[in-house]
Amino acid sequence: MAAIASLPNELLAQILNFVAVDGSTAHITTTLGRACKLFRNIIQSSGIDVMYTFLRGTDNMQVFLEAIQEREMGRKAVHSLLVVVEGAHTGENTSDNEHALRLLEAIISTIDPSHLRTLFVHFPTGSSGPTTCLQLPVLSALTDLHLSGLIVSAPNRTPNLKRLQLIRILDLPPDHEELPRLVHTIAPNLTHFKIALRLPIARILGVVVNDLSDYLYTSARRHKEIEGAAPGPAAPGHAFPSSVRRIVVRFDNPSDEAMDALNLMRRTAYFLMNELVVTSSETVMAGEEAPLVVLPSAEEGAEVDEGQFVKELVRDWRSVNIGRDAVWT
Repeated sequence: MAAIASLPNELLAQILNFVAVDGSTAHITTTLGRACKLFRNIIQSSGIDVMYTFLRGTDNMQVFLEAIQEREMGRKAVHSLLVVVEGAHTGENTSDNEHALRLLEAIISTIDPSHLRTLFVHFPTGSSGPTTCLQLPVLSALTDLHLSGLIVSAPNRTPNLKRLQLIRILDLPPDHEELPRLVHTIAPNLTHFKIALRLPIARILGVVVNDLSDYLYTSARRHKEIEGAAPGPAAPGHAFPSSVRRIVVRFDNPSDEAMDALNLMRRTAYFLMNELVVTSSETVMAGEEAPLVVLPSAEEGAEVDEGQFVKELVRDWRSVNIGRDAVWT
């Protein structure tokens, strides 16, 4: 310990920073932070204790907000943030998401926005819309955004976002019913996009299928050009950002939907989209990412193990923190 204590505080802070990334066992404040007073002081004074923050429930969100508000900006550098607000069945009253949303927005606005690279959030969802909309400040460093039960739509907030997941979405904002427009608004330089939402009305789903068809055809043509094969007839391109390399979609069926003509149109469009994916698999080499993946749909109201879902969310968040990819399919 004497040898460690003789090291400059700046070097110790760098070492502790590397340790803080791995939160697989426990937060650094409850491991090395309790080892000795020196470690605890360095962790708190340098802001290492908030670099990788996991907040579960509104009570913890409130405590964290009050603590971070008392700090100078140099100790508010949150690099990665995971917030989980679970359903009422867990014992916490979350019938009103507005309180949790206000806390979340206050936290994001209070931390140093120039350092936030990863943001994962899970909110409970009801049986009817509209989907909770999260208002973000400008987060120029953000590269990974994973939202469950809420959505973002404000432009020019995340210009460098590369990977976006929108899960358990009830509906799209009225001004962004077209997926390419939504992606352009949120993340003009996106490379990976995943969305899981309730099956939209036939008019919207038809547009979605057309947009994804154009994207898939353009991706297949580009793949052939890279391999030197004849690319086939020219295509007008697709409406998504040119940087997009992979799209994963899943549409969940409303539980009260009748088997009428409208429902038939939805199922037909969904079937056609699956056929597109099967066709595209012929152009993908072994080990390559498929440009478009359609996941099996789930019936709304089906039993969901929220505890298991949260465990997987935490696992993905920790994977991203150490430079690995989250699970996309």
